[in-house]
Amino acid sequence: MGQGMSDATATPAPQPMVATITAGQILAYIKDNFVLISAATVLLGVTLSTMFLTAYLSVFDWHLLWFVQYSVTFGLLAVGVIIGSLTFIQSAAQTVLGLFGMKGRARWTHGIFLFVLVASI
Repeated sequence: MGQGMSDATATPAPQPMVATITAGQILAYIKDNFVLISAATVLLGVTLSTMFLTAYLSVFDWHLLWFVQYSVTFGLLAVGVIIGSLTFIQSAAQTVLGLFGMKGRARWTHGIFLFVLVASI
């Protein structure tokens, strides 16, 4: 008959390795490839918004777009101005806080640049 293996010489089947991904590895990957991920996110956002606009205009007429736009335009404009102002204020505050850690010529240069930037607005 056939030859069989004894229990002493049998080797166990290799177990498949399960790759575990940690949050730290994901964050490190995002940090290392930030430009690529950012570009992909912007491209995805543009694609999705274009698809939405195409679907919206295929169901409704373009006249409805102008009707909705006039009622929402001022609100969106106000939100954009407020968010832009808050972003500028946060950036200026961060620069002012950074001035306290600087010494000498760099401190004066950054201070004068910030003053000219704020005065030009």
